[in-house]
Amino acid sequence: MAASMDNVPERTRIESWKDIASFFGRDERTVKRWEKSRRLPVRRLPGSKSGVFAYSDELLHWLNSRSSQAAHSSADETPSISADSAPGAHAVIAPWSIRAWHGKLLWFTPVVAVLLIVVFESHRLHTLHQLVTRSAPSSLPAGPTQPASPAAELYLRGRYFWSHRTEGTLRQAVDAFTQAVARDPKYAPAYAGLADSYNVMPEYTGMSEAKAFPIAIAAARRAVSLDDSLAEAHRALAYALFFGDWDADQSFREFRRAAQLDPSDENVHAWHAHALYTLGRYAEAKTEMERARRLDPTSRSVLATQGLIRYWAGERDLGIAQLEELETSEPDFSAPPRYLAIIYFDGRNYPAYIDQLKRLASLSPKPQVTALASAADAGWKRNGAPGMLEEMRAVQLESFRKGESSGYDLAAVCARLGRRQEADQYLQAAFKASDPHVIQVLRGDFDTDMHADQRFEKLKRAIRQRVKFPAPNPAN
Repeated sequence: MAASMDNVPERTRIESWKDIASFFGRDERTVKRWEKSRRLPVRRLPGSKSGVFAYSDELLHWLNSRSSQAAHSSADETPSISADSAPGAHAVIAPWSIRAWHGKLLWFTPVVAVLLIVVFESHRLHTLHQLVTRSAPSSLPAGPTQPASPAAELYLRGRYFWSHRTEGTLRQAVDAFTQAVARDPKYAPAYAGLADSYNVMPEYTGMSEAKAFPIAIAAARRAVSLDDSLAEAHRALAYALFFGDWDADQSFREFRRAAQLDPSDENVHAWHAHALYTLGRYAEAKTEMERARRLDPTSRSVLATQGLIRYWAGERDLGIAQLEELETSEPDFSAPPRYLAIIYFDGRNYPAYIDQLKRLASLSPKPQVTALASAADAGWKRNGAPGMLEEMRAVQLESFRKGESSGYDLAAVCARLGRRQEADQYLQAAFKASDPHVIQVLRGDFDTDMHADQRFEKLKRAIRQRVKFPAPNPAN
């Protein structure tokens, strides 16, 4: 029986031969034969010999026409999908169960993170369509008779990879955005995509802040110059200015501009929240993250950052529980163990800290993280907290001497050990290296371990002078 066009999202992109085959419940060999012999509407990625994709509405249109013309053909040659089994017919997914459905839903959500919260049946089709199309710029032509330009197709491909936030997918995102720029040097969304990619590179790859943020700022400024009405360009510039230039005042102006241009962009609120959290403005950060989550409850990066902010805003048990649940459901995502390690080190829960550090090491591209986890574990077994901290100090000192670390994490360990002079020395080094983590000194991260230290107080004044503080947002 032909599939009903009323029971599927209007237009979703299917990314590979494997997923096209899954769409019909056939093997790849069969659908490849259909393309040649029956004109199955499959498209090629620009510049790729093997990469293909298709749109669900075009496949269903082809399916209906083939079914009506070949009612008596064999099952091998004529696909048949009932209305109930059509993709999207009953896509109600329980929280944290996305991995079991990955093969069926990958092409439903090409521009959002993999995590799905409950999608209620009454709003199912409308919500899924919004998730698929939210990141596409309004200038993209819609409908099967008006295919997107090659640059726009590459941009959408880049956004799909960017949303996954792993080292591999971020490099794929950069490649796609770069190809889009090469295709159309005046295509602003591609520059914004590049800026967004380099903004998160320090967190998810081995790239340093000193290398990543200047590229992000340049790409974001180019995007703004090409299209000042593009919200994602202002959002990317805001984030890069805060963490790259420490210009909080101009950064917050750009966040407000982005929010005015696109109030539905969850990343504007999430990244604004991250900046507020760094400054210690936890109540405002919590409000912004709640807005981000309401706009996109499926984003695993939003969920992770919200968990961290909840902890620092006073909802400690809720924050930890949210991160632990996300860690279980998304074992390939490095943010939960990284944030939990920060939380447990702050709370001096060292066994839990070591456990999270080991988890992070299994996901991190940085070999020094693996070395640090091994050292912490060995030191703890040898002599408890003092042994752990001393072993960590040795590893971090080696990383600092090799230029792999700004000195900030080393300063934290030295301060915890009571080595105040060393802590001052490495904080000064991190300050000179413009490590944005140093901004967190102003919210009191070192105050307990460095209380009444005059050199530390002098450094705090220098940091405060460099960071241009924005006024509190009256809306909060």
